[in-house]
Amino acid sequence: MKENKTILKVLFVGNSATFYNTLPETLGKLATTAGYAISVDSVTKGGYMIEQHAASEALYEKIATGGFDIVFLQENGDGVYFPEKNEPSREAHAKLDKAIRESGAETYLYMTCEGTMINARVEPKTLTRGGDDVS
Repeated sequence: MKENKTILKVLFVGNSATFYNTLPETLGKLATTAGYAISVDSVTKGGYMIEQHAASEALYEKIATGGFDIVFLQENGDGVYFPEKNEPSREAHAKLDKAIRESGAETYLYMTCEGTMINARVEPKTLTRGGDDVS
């Protein structure tokens, strides 16, 4: 086993795609098995869009005080692919990204790809932060 004294603190923010598939626990087990010290936490609510998370003061408090190194933001795929939901999703990502960076952590994005999006045959939009591609 590798000797690694630094504990990587990770937070997952998402919906049932994160908790139902036990993504935080799986990452923790994989990292631990590989010899890395990791602490994984999550804030998940079934069916939530990222803008619903972005409206939670408790989430901002957790980000500000949690000492996280990485925060994963999981969006419901509809929030990125469909125009009527795209702008609120972008605004929510930008707001959360700002809070995450101010806390000293890094933001990572991931999303689900549901059948409705595949059937719609639309191109994904790129999320940006100050002109930088963050998708």
